[in-house]
Amino acid sequence: MWQAKAYPVALAITRSSGTNAQGMRQQGCVQCGDCATGCNVGAKNSVDMNYLPLAWQHGVSMFITALAERIAEFIVIDPDHSMLFQEELGPRGRQEPGQNP
Repeated sequence: MWQAKAYPVALAITRSSGTNAQGMRQQGCVQCGDCATGCNVGAKNSVDMNYLPLAWQHGVSMFITALAERIAEFIVIDPDHSMLFQEELGPRGRQEPGQNP
């Protein structure tokens, strides 16, 4: 007989209907079991319900159908002084020195 203990998994879902921390109205989970293919009722705490509204509230400009000419990764070194390090990413992402592009 299996002797392991089972614990609830921390899921990124909204348990009850209401407004989330970013001001987005979300339906509570109805336990339909379709989590793997996408939430049918909007209870999943996905990017469109959290990060995008949070970015919008902080003044981020968002564009659709835009062509990116380059992608750069920014890493905050010291948040108190807003020092940033920029690393250019090639067409195949991060590349080590001496690596063929």
